[in-house]
Amino acid sequence: MKKLTAIILFVMLSLSSLSGVAFAENVKVTAMVQDVIEDGLTEKKLEPVAGTEDLIRNGGFDELGDDGTPLHWTSRCYNMEDGTGASVVKGAEARNGNAIKLVGGDIPANYPFVQQTFSTMGKATYQMSVWIRKDGGTAPCTVKLEFWPEMLPGATTVMEANTFSIATTSGDWQEVLFNFVAPFTAKSVGLLARLQDQKGDTVYFDEISVYMVRPPESIDIKTDANFYYPEQTDGVATATVLTDFFPEAIGGSVAFSFLDDGKVVLEEEVKIDENSQAKFHFKTELLKELKKEYQIHGVLKSADGEVLTETEEPLYKFNRPKFLKADGTFQADGEEPILPVITYSAWTEAYIPYMKEAGITVVQGNHGLLEKTAEHGIKTLFVLYPDMKAAGDPDIVDWTREMVTKYKDDPRVYGWAIMDEPYLNLLDPHDILRESYRVIREIDDNHPVYICEASANHYREAFKNCDVLCIDPYLPATQGYSGGQMNTTHVYEMTQKARAASDYLKPVV
Repeated sequence: MKKLTAIILFVMLSLSSLSGVAFAENVKVTAMVQDVIEDGLTEKKLEPVAGTEDLIRNGGFDELGDDGTPLHWTSRCYNMEDGTGASVVKGAEARNGNAIKLVGGDIPANYPFVQQTFSTMGKATYQMSVWIRKDGGTAPCTVKLEFWPEMLPGATTVMEANTFSIATTSGDWQEVLFNFVAPFTAKSVGLLARLQDQKGDTVYFDEISVYMVRPPESIDIKTDANFYYPEQTDGVATATVLTDFFPEAIGGSVAFSFLDDGKVVLEEEVKIDENSQAKFHFKTELLKELKKEYQIHGVLKSADGEVLTETEEPLYKFNRPKFLKADGTFQADGEEPILPVITYSAWTEAYIPYMKEAGITVVQGNHGLLEKTAEHGIKTLFVLYPDMKAAGDPDIVDWTREMVTKYKDDPRVYGWAIMDEPYLNLLDPHDILRESYRVIREIDDNHPVYICEASANHYREAFKNCDVLCIDPYLPATQGYSGGQMNTTHVYEMTQKARAASDYLKPVV
């Protein structure tokens, strides 16, 4: 089985053809005891949740409309005159009955695709099966998922976007299985099966299906910070309840507890409000020890007091990194303070002197760059996400610990980059980002944890897991990039939004 690799694509598309979720009434949710299902590529076929059905309609493309296109699917570039785009094929070209054939053309970024939208439930896990065939060529075939915060039609804002590139040129039909978790507040997802445009390249898709393999969660608890600084005195935990899917929770309550070593030190039962939320306020002095895990426990109850489910969220207290000042300046022991002016990378080491002349003070890299950058008075932003895996990912966390332990006292290091644009690159980034921060800061009291996040919708969530946030509304703009609308005013506005997202506690670069 070939590896699926997440890639970033900035494409906003309209969605249609919503299908519903059939869900058995007797399915009960117990968030605390659900089996762990690994996100992403898998070779293990999972059983659907009892009472659920395939969410994809006409996944085999056998039902055709009067115009010869498959029902319940929309597409770009059906039957283009020059033979590129999407078309329905059958017989030897299909795996079973009909299949969709996508042929690349000359139009830049005009990737041919087929698309369908279906509804999702909060934090439910789904398994997708896609049969593909590709014989040669260089353009990858991809499946993209776009999550939306409301039911369609009518949604206007994309919530999450994840694209998986499928590397295969064997010429044989291949089943690709992967698991994904719906964001808690997403109510629909658009599935796009497509070819990354390359003239003459061809890919076939057939028998696409999506099944729920782990039930949804009815309640989600998030604290206003995952890692409180000592100067923060007040905290709040917000429980959001999916009353749309779990009407038995309407008029109910959430019984909150603050736990220290499993012992309740503060508790309060809060009614669920008209926004389907309940808020629990506490003083951060309850987090008496640095780096120790505490928990917010929540029990969801119906209006009659019946316990529906329960869940827990960890929280911690850490000092602000020693070398990072509240105003964003960086000052290692015995050195003059610097303001971080950061560039992503140096094409070669030969460019580093020119970066210094241009005013760059931090260059993204790793241990191989430390000596050369230090020669020119430039710090290194140490990258800890190889192969786009966040620093706390189980596959690389031991390597992360090794690197941080080795360089935690090195003044040549500016900080630790734990992920790039996590809310575009990771299926469900909250827990893995929190673990990335915890692992690093338990070892290193000196250097800040750094995240680059593209979407203003996720600035606040990203800030919960870093000490300094990078945003990237790129300049200069061109007519070919976002219509040429990005300018210095836009960058200023996004920077102000990012600063406000941390309640002005943390710097933005």
